[in-house]
Amino acid sequence: KTNKTQWDMPTITPTPAVKKVAPPPRPKPPNPTGTQLPPGWEELKAEDGTPYYYNSKTNKTQWDMPTITPTPAVKKVAPPPRPKPPNPTGTQLPPGWEELKAEDGTPYYYNSKTNKTQW
Repeated sequence: KTNKTQWDMPTITPTPAVKKVAPPPRPKPPNPTGTQLPPGWEELKAEDGTPYYYNSKTNKTQWDMPTITPTPAVKKVAPPPRPKPPNPTGTQLPPGWEELKAEDGTPYYYNSKTNKTQW
């Protein structure tokens, strides 16, 4: 009420439209057995009340409860060993051999695969 007199016909002032937002979906109740099911599976009841399991992704049904398969742990692999510096004589040695120095500085060769030493 405005207690106002006017000659023109009153108009209805439009109210801004309120956008209706759907409520968020209700979370599914936990399955009756209380155990966690793998993603996509849900526990349902047959007409006689017996639980069975349904996978909405594959449309598969089964009587036995599906289990969560543990993800195998990622095995960390050590980086490859650093290559050994070339032997002092500068020649290429066969695989497994390395050049070492005796106490007097004389070079000798050792094969780590066969445990063979050669002067």
